[in-house]
Amino acid sequence: MMTLRKLGLAILFGVGYVVAWIFVALPIYIISKRRHARAFHPQGTLCRAQVDSTELDLAGPAFVRLSGASGDEDSATRTIVGMAIKFSGGQDLPLASFESFLHVKTATANTDITDYLANTFASVSPWKLPDTGIVWFRARRVLPAGTSSSTEATRTARLRDDITQQRATIELEIRSRPNADGPLIRKLATITLTEILPEDPTFRISMFHTGRHLVPTGFRNGVRAAVYPVSQRGRG
Repeated sequence: MMTLRKLGLAILFGVGYVVAWIFVALPIYIISKRRHARAFHPQGTLCRAQVDSTELDLAGPAFVRLSGASGDEDSATRTIVGMAIKFSGGQDLPLASFESFLHVKTATANTDITDYLANTFASVSPWKLPDTGIVWFRARRVLPAGTSSSTEATRTARLRDDITQQRATIELEIRSRPNADGPLIRKLATITLTEILPEDPTFRISMFHTGRHLVPTGFRNGVRAAVYPVSQRGRG
């Protein structure tokens, strides 16, 4: 049964990849070309991070980019926010502050645009893990006991303050189903943000960067696999 499920999701990944190239690629390319920036998540804040994990050789240095899906950085635009993680060893993992494309409108209204780390981030689509099977990722901040998050005026100022005060720790977990009620399988890693870096135009996420064997699958990840490089090519 699990093998058939994996096969079905792998086929859907291929379908999503082809559909995106036919129907979505050109509009995304044009938007990125005109903006000289990403079609979505055009501005963001790049952080250096340290990963603590005993699995899949994930432990070590990493980079995390936090961004709004639309609008300028620190703007009051209601938007989804994203968390793009680049682990060492050539492994990328994109997350965002919504659980399902069917509920984006509600998630947008519920996203805290004033504080990146106040949100829960999800993979939205399924992934494959060795010896585990099909999973969904979720990430959330864990505050040290007796502390509270920053109250600075903007999300970038809050992020910088939380990093300085060592309050920027994120737990990455895997679940057997999407959404908040998906049963927890286990915690996969702890990610500690350690420094804000200048925005780097060469920072790029790919669904084919699977060096630590976290492998995207399913239709929506197939769409991402086509859209990401198109947007990158458009912005130059």
